Amino acid sequence: MDKNSKLYRFGKPFIIMVIVFLIIGIICYFIFQTGKRKTNEDYVYTSIEESNRLTSITVPTINLKGKEIEKINQELKRAYENDKRFYVREYYYSYDLDGEILNLVTLTRNIARDTDGRYINRYNSYFINVNTSSVISSSTILKNHHLTEEDVTKKVDEKIQEMYQKEINDEYISEYSCDLECFKDMRNIDTDFDNLTIGTINGKIVAYLPFYEFVNFGNNYTKDDFLFYIEK
Repeated sequence: MDKNSKLYRFGKPFIIMVIVFLIIGIICYFIFQTGKRKTNEDYVYTSIEESNRLTSITVPTINLKGKEIEKINQELKRAYENDKRFYVREYYYSYDLDGEILNLVTLTRNIARDTDGRYINRYNSYFINVNTSSVISSSTILKNHHLTEEDVTKKVDEKIQEMYQKEINDEYISEYSCDLECFKDMRNIDTDFDNLTIGTINGKIVAYLPFYEFVNFGNNYTKDDFLFYIEK
């Protein structure tokens, strides 16, 4: 082709422009693919992990930006460091993504300082909008699910009543010498709403109840016994 021809003079810049746009498009594609989250696992990752014969620890970090997120991540690390001084045996987490709402729940199992070596299980829960990185209150979450605090405590009380009745049926305790309040006192069970931790599992509302572990007394309950699905 004659370099002085009009086709060459106008065609060369056009080809260069097409190549430039192709390169930019390819770069943008890979940037988008790299930044795009494929699963909810991308929102939470393990930042500290320890395991030995006595302890099992996995500390989470929320993989989002924002001042509120930074505050939560610092709180998670600080809680682990504080609990570690008091014979922590387990520190781990679970998470659930319901639409744009991420729920992160941590569990700490350590020796209660006010008891004679009994273990206590405690929970913390965080609700976060992954699109805005804003923290959402548990009361707002309940409202979105058309539930109230009374609905939660009612369901938990019903389940505790069932646990109490089972111990009577299994003849671990006598209903004549130990009523429901007696049973709750022995188990250090407090079903007030302020003592409950709200979370979600597969988008369904659940309530976690802190509890003391007992050995050689009635049923030896696990954390699953103190996890309650809340439905109307």
